[in-house]
Amino acid sequence: MQVHYKNPIASALIGSANSVSSTVKTSEPDGANIREFLHSTQIDVPIQGVIGAVQALIQDDTNVDRKLASEHAKGLRLRIFGEEPLASPVIPAPPSTTVPLKEDATPVS
Repeated sequence: MQVHYKNPIASALIGSANSVSSTVKTSEPDGANIREFLHSTQIDVPIQGVIGAVQALIQDDTNVDRKLASEHAKGLRLRIFGEEPLASPVIPAPPSTTVPLKEDATPVS
């Protein structure tokens, strides 16, 4: 895995962005290689000039690492398995504990 952090000098001259790339191998349980590919993720736009240099200087590398890891994993999952699953499973509502009402809106006894 190779991580590239936004560089202040490169940002000032040509633009630079935070990115990560890795070589991914999928294999059979017996170890036979199915496929190997390069997967890359860039989490921001390379901004050139003073603004880009300042962004590179003040960025928090811990937050950059978290975002790179999260976005890289999402992209990799999407590339391997296709469409992303629902963010969370649909959980049915618990059974109602209220007393049903008659048509005339008086409680059922």
